[in-house]
Amino acid sequence: MNGLTLWFAPDEARRRASGDPRRSLAERYRNEADYGAKVRAAALELVAERYLLEEDVEQVVEAAVARYRVALS
Repeated sequence: MNGLTLWFAPDEARRRASGDPRRSLAERYRNEADYGAKVRAAALELVAERYLLEEDVEQVVEAAVARYRVALS
């Protein structure tokens, strides 16, 4: 399997400088805690729909927040 990650720009200034029409991370989320809360809510929704095990929620949130941090660097 092959894949590609095309990060969102960290902030509006870098988004505009690169010409990326997509909203930046800062335009999408207030901060890391906001992002983590939204990931957690989505993961819990997947648990309710039986697409994800409840015991895997923390691992999913931690992995997503780690990628968020990388995207900001």
